[in-house]
Amino acid sequence: MDGQRVRRAAIALAAPLVVLTSMAPAASADIETTVSWSVFTKEDSVQVRFNYHEPPDRDSPYTCVASMVGATRSLDMNTVTYGAVEFTNVSEGTHTVGATCENSDGSQQSVGRILFHLPGPDHWHLARTQHAVID
Repeated sequence: MDGQRVRRAAIALAAPLVVLTSMAPAASADIETTVSWSVFTKEDSVQVRFNYHEPPDRDSPYTCVASMVGATRSLDMNTVTYGAVEFTNVSEGTHTVGATCENSDGSQQSVGRILFHLPGPDHWHLARTQHAVID
């Protein structure tokens, strides 16, 4: 095979890659902080689980706070970006959990509210999940 054929073959193979690369979105330094959080119920207990999909653009810890029935639980996440807090001996009935998580500026920002009913089943049951972009 002569040199000219090798060059043509290389160009033919590289051309689609060049086209695909030119259509790729540019990398952005400003990635949004995203959080998912869920409420699980079990009899008279409520567990709130937090998960940063994109943690804040700063040093840890990252703190999320869950509030319900006059009680507040906070969670500091250091080397991992997920965790849970638990409320026990919660009265029967309909309740709401509100939650906040830290954004890249270090300030708490609301990630929503979840409505659920107790008593829950005798095993952990997912009541609802929400996702939030907080930057």
